[in-house]
Amino acid sequence: MSFDTTEEFAHGDNGDAGPIGLRRRQRHMMAATATQEQKQPEAAKSSFWLWVFLGYVLFWYLQGGFRFPLLGAIRFEFIVGMLLSVVAIIRVVKRGPPRSAIVGWIAALIVVMLISVIFSVDSSLSWKVFVDRVVKFIMMGVFIVAFVDSVRALKLFIAAYLLAFLKMAQEGLIGLITGSLVWENQGTPRLHGSTPIYAHPNSFAGTQLGNIPFFYFLFPIVSFLVRLLLVAMAISAVVIVIYSGSRTAYVALASTILCLIYFSRHRKRAFVGILLLSLVTAPLIPDAYWERFDTIVTQEDKEGESIDTRRQIFEDAVQVWFEHPFGVGVGAFPVARREVFGRTQDTHNLYLEVATNLGVHGLIIFFGLMFAIMRSLGRTRLRLEEGIRRLREDAVDDDGAGLKELQFLRAVTVSVLCFIVTRLTLGLFGHDLYEIYWWFGAGLAIALERITQQKIDQTSSGEPAQ
Repeated sequence: MSFDTTEEFAHGDNGDAGPIGLRRRQRHMMAATATQEQKQPEAAKSSFWLWVFLGYVLFWYLQGGFRFPLLGAIRFEFIVGMLLSVVAIIRVVKRGPPRSAIVGWIAALIVVMLISVIFSVDSSLSWKVFVDRVVKFIMMGVFIVAFVDSVRALKLFIAAYLLAFLKMAQEGLIGLITGSLVWENQGTPRLHGSTPIYAHPNSFAGTQLGNIPFFYFLFPIVSFLVRLLLVAMAISAVVIVIYSGSRTAYVALASTILCLIYFSRHRKRAFVGILLLSLVTAPLIPDAYWERFDTIVTQEDKEGESIDTRRQIFEDAVQVWFEHPFGVGVGAFPVARREVFGRTQDTHNLYLEVATNLGVHGLIIFFGLMFAIMRSLGRTRLRLEEGIRRLREDAVDDDGAGLKELQFLRAVTVSVLCFIVTRLTLGLFGHDLYEIYWWFGAGLAIALERITQQKIDQTSSGEPAQ
């Protein structure tokens, strides 16, 4: 901007005119320029830590320490995690605590867990589980809240997250074709994962199943090439679920499909499409896996006594819970069960795990947290759908960028909702309390609340999408 100084002096000191007004405006320009210069290195620093976090996501999910023993030996994951923890906590503190009901429920659950560690039947075991599997996974949620603070950052995070599971799916399919990851269990050849944390067929199938909502809801809003990739990933996920022989995943697949249909923009079309796809693919499924599915109904194993063992675990867990209504401690059910019954297997049920470990109050708080996450996501979805409707009606989004961003946020929101539904269904047959899923969902729900508010405000004021 340039100023005609002759004209300014001629006006005298009328408001911002004249020599005083000129100096004032020059100072404002200098201040604005300085502020912009300050923001540039801050943005660069923010982008740097975002990329470090994305690398950490890939490294963690793909178990880089297992794949590269040298990095495992120097505890590379721990070192990067600690650096990210410091930066993330500073960011959250500077920005202020998230204004979300989820935070209160998380705090309550942590307090209950700490009390359960103190009064555990095996405090050393409980403390180890709390540090290794609660604190560590909570920090992933904190990282999401701290670093995923824009639509761009969310897109990069979702891309990194799905890329990790694409790699695992590729390894699983190769293991299926070559037979290197398939061996018989309970009379059925079952596909296993390639990394230790997802090696068990139930875990491998469950993680792939939980990502199907992302493939489904992102499909309509991405480019053609990305659509092809999402279709390939969805097919891979379904193949892995089937060949895992996981009855748990078979049941959860039904709940996932119902969730996809419910949140689809065209429910009837989605129902018909999924039904036709199921009819076409059903004849391609080998008999061994149909027989495995039949055992869900008949409750009779082809080999082994898995179903009878689960019944015994259920009965033992209920009795332990009745005898210890306030819980036996974090991760301590196998210890309590051994002392009473001489058997050590864990609950194989998320809800009994919470009840026996944390007591009736812990179970109430866990349900409260799940409700808070799903309520937050539900409200975010409604706000986004209203924002999308208004943009279409008002036709103020000339380039369509704002509309695309809201559609992307809506797709991620309903994907996380269905992810939580899938995990809660899988929890009927698996003890997943001390896993990352809940913190992943909580972190994304909080991040989506904030980003949605930013974008709604931005589109309402007519600002360009970023």
